[in-house]
Formats: sequence, structure tokens, C-alpha cells
Amino acid sequence: MDEVKLSNKELFANEIHYLCRHEGLNVIEAISEFCEKRNLDMEEVLPLLDKGMKEDIRVAAIENRYVRGFKLNQLDL
Repeated sequence: MDEVKLSNKELFANEIHYLCRHEGLNVIEAISEFCEKRNLDMEEVLPLLDKGMKEDIRVAAIENRYVRGFKLNQLDL
């Protein structure tokens, strides 16, 4: 485990946003990529998620139809 990267919510958020911008991933894919590169389980990064990132995950899940039964109004954004 990369303790330096996992020790700080801000560093984690910056890494995820970098992956989203530069590799064209949504936040869920970026977190998955982050965990895969570092051989981590997704549960290990849960404490690093802030409210904004949790909301980004919710929106990405609905937009990409990872969650059935929910629709996202464009006005909700």
C-alpha cells in the first residue's frame, strides 16, 4: 500500500481528478484504476471519499446506468 498517497484525502482527490481529466475516466473508473494500480481493495479508499466525491460517484453511477431504477434530471446538477 502506498501510505503517502493514502494518508491524505486531498492527495487522493487530486489523483482521482487528474485521472478523470487526463485519461477521460468518470470518477468510478478513476477510483477503480487507482486501486488496481496500487493493488488495493475498493474498501480501503472509502475513508478518503469526501462529500463532493461521494456525490460525483452517485451522479456517475446514475448517468452510466450502473444503478437501475434511478433517473437523473439535468436540473438536479
